[in-house]
Amino acid sequence: MISFIICLVIVLQSGHALPTFETGSMPTCQTKNNNVDECLKTYLQEAIKHSSQGNTKFAIPPLDPYFIPKLTMSPNKNVGGVVIEMKNASTYGFSKAVVKKVHADPQKGVFEGHYNVPVSTLLGHYNLTGKVFSIPINGNGKSNVTMYDVYHTVKVLGDVNVNNADGKKYLNVNSVLMHVKPKKMKFKFEQLFKDNKQLSDTLNGMLNDNWEEVFGRLQPKLEEEMSKHMFILVKRFFNDVPYSDLFPDV
Repeated sequence: MISFIICLVIVLQSGHALPTFETGSMPTCQTKNNNVDECLKTYLQEAIKHSSQGNTKFAIPPLDPYFIPKLTMSPNKNVGGVVIEMKNASTYGFSKAVVKKVHADPQKGVFEGHYNVPVSTLLGHYNLTGKVFSIPINGNGKSNVTMYDVYHTVKVLGDVNVNNADGKKYLNVNSVLMHVKPKKMKFKFEQLFKDNKQLSDTLNGMLNDNWEEVFGRLQPKLEEEMSKHMFILVKRFFNDVPYSDLFPDV
C-alpha cells in the first residue's frame, strides 16, 4: 500500500511523467489528455517492476522490500481481542504488483489507484498481547504475516488553492484512504507461548484456520495506521511542491 503511494508521488513529482526506475526516462502524460488514466497506469506499472531498486535521483528508497519501523494492528476497542505491534518490519512482494486501474482528476485534486499483489509478506519482530479465541497471550519474537492475491485501493483527496505568498497553486491534501482485501492470509508467530512450541504451533494453526475473522477485526486499525503514515508523507510533498509546477494547465 505504502509503496504504491510513493510511486504515485514520483509520477506527480516528475510533472505528469513517470521516470522509469531502470532508465530515468520521462514519458509524459498530459493532464487534459483523455487517455491520462491509461497513460499513468502504463508508466506506474513500469515503475513498480523496478521498485526493488529504488531511485536515488528522486530520493526514493527500495520499495521491495520496504522498511517499516513500527506498525500496530488492533481491533476496535468495542470488539476486544488481540493487539499486534510490529517493529523493524519489512514488506516484500510489491515489485510483482499488477495495476488494475488508475484515475486522476488534477482539477479536483483526486488521485485513485487499484492494484493487486500476488503475495505480500510482512516480516519483523512482534509483540502480541490480549486474548485469541479466549486464550490469554503475551508473546514476542519473529513473525511472518503473508497475504495472498491482495487487492488494494488507494485514494488521495485534496483541494487546489492559491498561496498568497508566491501566487502559485498548491494542493491541500485532506485525506489519504487505503483499503486492502486479501483472498487468503497466513500467520506465523514464534514464541507465542515461551518454551511451548507445540502450543504455539496449535494457536498459529487456529489463527490460520480462522484468518478471515482475525483479519476482519484487525483490518480497520491496520488501514487507519497505513493511511495516517502516508497522509504525512503525501501532505509534506504537496506542501513543498507547487501544484501549478506539476500541472501548469490546472
